[in-house]
Amino acid sequence: MGLGNFNMTAISRTQINHLKNNQNTSYCAYISKNKAGSLFSSNIQDFISIIENSELSWVDCFADDFGGNALTAALMFGFSDSLVSELLNNKISGYEDLETEMGLLLPKIIVKDLDISLNPLLILIKDNLILSIHEHDTKRFKNLRRYAESYFKRLSKNNPKNEWLSHTLLRIIDENNTKNFEKLQYIEEGSDDLTNDLKGDTVDSKHITDQIYQMKQTMLKYSSGLWATIDVLAELRSGDAELVAESSHILEKIGYSIDDINRQLGLAEHLTEVLASSMECIQSINNNLLQDKNNLLQEKNNILQDRNNLLQQRNNDLQEYSNQLQEYNNKLQENNNHLQEANNIISEKNNSLTIANNRLTKLAAFLSIIATGFVIPNTIATVLSQTNIFTFNPTDALWYITLIFTSTIIGTFLAYKWSKQTGLLDNTDNHRNNK
Repeated sequence: MGLGNFNMTAISRTQINHLKNNQNTSYCAYISKNKAGSLFSSNIQDFISIIENSELSWVDCFADDFGGNALTAALMFGFSDSLVSELLNNKISGYEDLETEMGLLLPKIIVKDLDISLNPLLILIKDNLILSIHEHDTKRFKNLRRYAESYFKRLSKNNPKNEWLSHTLLRIIDENNTKNFEKLQYIEEGSDDLTNDLKGDTVDSKHITDQIYQMKQTMLKYSSGLWATIDVLAELRSGDAELVAESSHILEKIGYSIDDINRQLGLAEHLTEVLASSMECIQSINNNLLQDKNNLLQEKNNILQDRNNLLQQRNNDLQEYSNQLQEYNNKLQENNNHLQEANNIISEKNNSLTIANNRLTKLAAFLSIIATGFVIPNTIATVLSQTNIFTFNPTDALWYITLIFTSTIIGTFLAYKWSKQTGLLDNTDNHRNNK
């Protein structure tokens, strides 16, 4: 909606066709002095002079930034800031009447691949002008743009101007409603795709559930758009706006529009019921699948339980065998203890015998030493007592006694030394105990 000039006389048919197909092109239909005409332009300022000289005109233009550009366009055509701002404060619908000017905010339903949006359609009315502002949607009023000039020619010249405005306003609303109703067909086509998915041999429950949820959200949003339109039409019918004719056929047309919307709501509710049935079908399928899986798991659980019982039985058998081995081991341990006790007794007795033997050995060693002390002098005396060999005088007594004592001492010492070296005189009891 930039600024600029537009020369109506210096434009070719090719340029006109280009303007018609351009999504940024605005449109103005008018009737002036019983002559109807229309104009395409990418600059809405080109329409201002035409509107000032016309008895009735309709301007349809687009706004990228709807909140800002819609207000700018409305102010350019002489509408008040308060009217437009109040309407734009509403979410999807609104109705404002300021006697000399009025405005409607209607939802423009857009559906693309089951993604639905409610875009605003702003309709402003004053003395000789109806201004519609919406976001880019060249197909929304394509037919109305095509036949608007002819439509203006058919308006009765005897009717007051507010009836002209009312008829044109209702025609614009009906065209918007018609386009909104067409969106239900797109949703129904999505429902057919869902039905085909349900007919398949394999059903992806998650995918189907997501589709149904998306369609349900789409239907709820679609229904809310229709209810919002009914609210605006109800206010339009029950209001006393100066710019809207109060004739019976105007009120009847508004009533017909409301009835059409109610029928669409009935279709939407029916489709919602179908979706609910589909949800129940999906739920039943899921329940059956879950039941089958549960039965399969239960069967596997029974198999595992049987295997567990078998393993438990084997474990019990092994435990019993282990107990028997333990019992046998205990018996062996008990016998070993008895043998150990017997061995200890034998060892004690053996130690006692060893001690006794050591004592006897020691005693024998002492006796041997003592015997040596007696045997040596006795032997010497016996040998020297042979008178036929040895003859002794009293003078021989000294060396004889000396010989006996000396040989006795030496022999006894040698016997003691030998006994000591052979260990016969050791403390064998202590030595044995230390070992």
